[in-house]
Amino acid sequence: MVESEWQHLEQRFSHIQLGSWIVMPNHIHGIIHLIQSEIVQHPFENVDLLKPLEQFGSSIPGSIPTIIRSFKSSVTQQHQNLYRDYSTKLWQRNYYDPIIRGETDLENIHEYILDNPRKWAEDENFLR
Repeated sequence: MVESEWQHLEQRFSHIQLGSWIVMPNHIHGIIHLIQSEIVQHPFENVDLLKPLEQFGSSIPGSIPTIIRSFKSSVTQQHQNLYRDYSTKLWQRNYYDPIIRGETDLENIHEYILDNPRKWAEDENFLR
């Protein structure tokens, strides 16, 4: 369910390309590349910078937070429909989203993702 929805993100958001990713028993790691598009070229074109403060936290179409929110929501809906379980919390509130600032950062994160399954038994959340 999680893998399928992650792979489907490129179809839902045409301005992204998925990089390395892995689904673990209790978390997921993935790289999302923002590719050239109107959203990336003109990120503030449709944003009213003079909106009142109560608008803080509003969704920006195509942004990483919007993509992640959509992904989590889709997986949750599928889980609820399949298991009729509406009480289990599937996701933690936040997520870690560092900006990858170059090839070295990208390679380090890529290696971390690929090594994650091998290191799972050492994880503090490993379910024995």
